[in-house]
Parts: sequence; C-alpha cells; structure tokens
Amino acid sequence: MQLFSLQGGLSGLSGQPGGSVSRPASPLAPPPGTLLAKVDSGVQFRPGQVLFGTVAGRQKDGTFLLRLGSQTLTASSRMALDVGQPLQVQVQGQQQGQLRLQMMKNIFAPMSGQDVGQALSGLKQPLTEANVGLATSMVEHGIPLTRENLSSLQSALAQLPPESTAGLPQTARVGAAWFLQSSQLPLTPQNISTLGHFIAANPQLGQQLFLLQGELRRMVENPQRRAGRTLEMLAEVPGLLGEFLLEPGGGKKSGKAGRRLFDLARQAGIETHVALQSGSEPDWDLLAVMRDLRAALAGQDAGLEGVLGLMARLEENLRALQLINQARPDAGLAFYYLQVPLRLDRGESAEVWIRYRIAEDGSRLVDPEDLRVEFLVSTQNLGDLSCTLEVTRRAVHVDLGSDCEEVCLFVERSLGVLAERIAESGWLPGRLGATLRPFTGRALVEHQELNSLETVNVQA
Repeated sequence: MQLFSLQGGLSGLSGQPGGSVSRPASPLAPPPGTLLAKVDSGVQFRPGQVLFGTVAGRQKDGTFLLRLGSQTLTASSRMALDVGQPLQVQVQGQQQGQLRLQMMKNIFAPMSGQDVGQALSGLKQPLTEANVGLATSMVEHGIPLTRENLSSLQSALAQLPPESTAGLPQTARVGAAWFLQSSQLPLTPQNISTLGHFIAANPQLGQQLFLLQGELRRMVENPQRRAGRTLEMLAEVPGLLGEFLLEPGGGKKSGKAGRRLFDLARQAGIETHVALQSGSEPDWDLLAVMRDLRAALAGQDAGLEGVLGLMARLEENLRALQLINQARPDAGLAFYYLQVPLRLDRGESAEVWIRYRIAEDGSRLVDPEDLRVEFLVSTQNLGDLSCTLEVTRRAVHVDLGSDCEEVCLFVERSLGVLAERIAESGWLPGRLGATLRPFTGRALVEHQELNSLETVNVQA
C-alpha cells in the first residue's frame, strides 16, 4: 500500500524543489539509457531491484521528477522523457546520495483477470465472484496477495452492515480496511465505513463548514416553533463555524482564525505540543458542539433532514481525520494531515502534510530545523497547485508545482520577491522554484486499475 506520506514515505508530491534563484551548474550528464537520481539520507535501494513508475514532472533546469512507488526522485537523463511516461528501471547502484538507474524495455504484458485467477488458484482459493473481486481490488491497491491478507480482509469486510456500505465502492472498502490493518488501528466496521467514505469522496472541511453555516442561518431566519434554547444555539453556532473558515489576508480576524485552526488541528488528532499564548479563551470542540446541537434539535418538526445530514457528514470527516493522524506507520518518517477550511464560494481548498519523526519511545517529533510541509491548494486564479516547503536549519526551500507552464513562468518571475519575504522573516532563502507537473491530487491509499499494472506484480 502506498499512503500519501503517512506510510512508507512520500507519494506523488514529494519531489525535490525545482529551480533556484541563483541556479547551480548542471551535474555531468549520465550515459544514454541511464538515469542519475538524488535520494534522501536513510532511503536505500538494492542493486538489481526493478522499479516501476512514471515521469511525474519536468523542472526548469532540465531534470525530471520520477515517481517510483512511494518515492518521488529528482533525476537527470540524456534521454528525452515525457511527463506521464511509464517507467521500468533497474537499480545499478547507490553512492553518496546518488542512485544510478538503467532504463529497461517493457517485456511484461498488462495484467488481466486471468492473472488474478491463476494467483488465487495458486493459493488454493475457490474462484468465486467474491474472491476474484476482492483479490483484484487487493492487487490494484498494491496489497500482497497472500492467504493471510485475503482471509483477514474477508473477515473484516464481512462485518460491515449493509446500511453502512450503501453506495460505497468495494475499492474504497478494501483500501480503508488495509489502511487500518497496516496502521495498527482497530479494524472495526465503523472505522472501515468512516475511512471508506473519506476515500470515496475526499470531503473538505471548509466546504462542509460553509454549507452547514448557511443552512443554520436559514433556520435562524425562519424560527417556526422552536424552543428558546434551540434558537439560542442556532443563533450562536453559525458564528462559531465562521471563525473556523479562513479568508485570504485575515485582517482583524487573523488572530482568532489562527487559534481556531490550532483548535481544529487538535480535533483532527494532531499532537501539537504547543501552548497558545494569545489569551485564555477555551478550546472549541466541534464534535461536542455538533452533539449538543443535534440533541437540541431532537424531537423538532420535520424538514431537518438536510441540516442533520450535513452535521453527520462533518462529524464523520473529523473522525476520519482523527484515524488518519492516529496511524502508526512502520517507517521512522511520517506526516500529519490537515484540511485547511477555506471558503467554498471562492472555489478554494487546501490540504497540508507536516512531517514528523517517530522517536525511540514512540513519541512524534516535528523538528523545526529539519522540517517538510506539503500543500495541495485549489485556487480561484492560478488553478490547482502543489507546494513543497523544506527547512534545513535556517534555510527555507520552496517548490511550487503546476500543470500549467504559464503559472510556472509567473512563479519564476516572482522568486525574487519570495526570497526577500523569507529573508525579512529571519530565514535564509534556499532553493526556490516552480516545477511543471500534472496535478493528480493525493489519495489516502494508492489505487491503479488492473490493466495498468504488470503481471510481475500479482503476488508479493
């Protein structure tokens, strides 16, 4: 399973920052058919290992981003590569942070249902429709097709009540169950359902808060015969929800918005380890507010289906975020995940990943001098953007990715201003640039259609 930076390393948007304010000289070009890629310390590949992936992006200095499994590497090549091109490479060696890869001819045929059936026969499992469907989904998620994994997922999915899986695709159910199992989280029907709906829909807190706020305001304007306490809550809650919604600039509300974002991070399961110094205002608990409001609306007249449905989906999204941030990955490097609540009416949304390390005692540490933060942002004027920010001691490195060359050129022209702003904040400008790469978003678990995989990947 490849998780978006929560397990087994980065996936999709973890490329090295591209470009530079003062560009360094290009490294010596590798021989034809060979790729030279940079690798982070602690990441090791075996000589002879065969890797599959794609060309994820092209940078201004002529290097490429290669997405190979859970890693995205910066590589130089004398061969012409196209963004989106599938890759099959063999590891030749690794030394001093450089990985030498040899391009291979694709001698494997696309995987088919027949390959899955043969794998099941090899495991001495009956070729029932249910078994073939589950095994196919496992292969598409990169789950090792073993007797133990098949049996474990069968048992977990069989516990799901029919009402919790209505409209929930099997691929989302399998992905959720595998995430829980590999993250050392309880494999309960509620957890599978909660994460399954998150995988299938990728709901955004900002959109949910905005829609619920509008619905509650309409109820305040049309009180009908509601009890006094209910009207008080209906008048109070929309304003509270608005405090969580961020706006560009922030203005006078920026201090309160910052505290609310901090509250939201805690409620999403992020261990902040930081005490706010800006006043003694108590923390807000959105889930508690939703429970109180739902209790106040209990027994009220009909017509509440819409608002109750919005509240239920918001609560489920918060529970999904808590599960994601409670995950215990095997690797010593993982990320917190947070949705930044931006206003729906501007068509903007943002998702953030913050790197943490797992100490020997199991605690999670965010190192301010060795920090990596990743953003996915949908903007009104620049479209969909991906941003990687790295801090090494006092140096700040920033790379912005877009699938639009004009946006990349616009960013390149503004790098001087960015460098000045970083310096004014007391930091050192490092590698700053923009990378042309497709915006594909990030999923909680990776999933590829069966016919896009190679037969060699059927079994682990």
